[in-house]
Amino acid sequence: MLDIKFIFSKILEYSIWIFSKILGFSILGFSFIFKIPQILIMYFTKSADGLSEMSCMTEILFYLNTALFSYHSNLSISTYGENVIILSQSITILVLLYQYSSGNNLLVKIQRLLFFPLISAYAFVCLQDKLLTEQQWEIIAASSLFLISVSSLTQIFKSFREKSTGPLSSITFILAIAGNASRLFTLIVESGDWLIIAPTLYSLVLNVVLLVQIFIFAPKQEEKDGDEPKQEEKDGDEPKQEEDGKKKNKVS
Repeated sequence: MLDIKFIFSKILEYSIWIFSKILGFSILGFSFIFKIPQILIMYFTKSADGLSEMSCMTEILFYLNTALFSYHSNLSISTYGENVIILSQSITILVLLYQYSSGNNLLVKIQRLLFFPLISAYAFVCLQDKLLTEQQWEIIAASSLFLISVSSLTQIFKSFREKSTGPLSSITFILAIAGNASRLFTLIVESGDWLIIAPTLYSLVLNVVLLVQIFIFAPKQEEKDGDEPKQEEKDGDEPKQEEDGKKKNKVS
């Protein structure tokens, strides 16, 4: 006699697994356009105002750590591949920030000079899997919570202080929230490792906060930008008024 309950549970199990795989590769596909809106905004405006350099650097470390630990854990590429793609986009954003923002401070210049060589050396060591113990890998995975905190909270406080989110794109964060929610599902189904799940959940919450800031501060920034031309017109009218005044004096 067929065990209907057993068959149904197996069908459900495989259906969830297949859906998880499809969702994982969909996230991987969408990640190619994840930060493109923000990159384009920076490129065309030639500005990095409102963007935190510390946030960008720690974000790069976060995506690098997540990709390296997932690779070490032999997880399917569908569960972490987007981290590699977003990592390359985050590096592009940092390079644009270097180009469009001045680094007059000596400490900032040294920091910018050393960041990419140091992070490249770190990635090389991690990819030599046998050089690190399992305990060290757990520290790397656990550090993701700290890194995402520094990255997002630095940007959140900077945006709140300046009442501006600069080149941050609402499209990017909407995609991020959708990606975080989808990734939570795939990690719970395929991994179950809370060292990877916890940072994703935390990142989801912080991305929601950043998106809310964009909706709050973007209209104020537009009003501010709209007032600047009016001020310039007003300043441009002053010399004309002075000239008119001189002409009247001559006539009198």
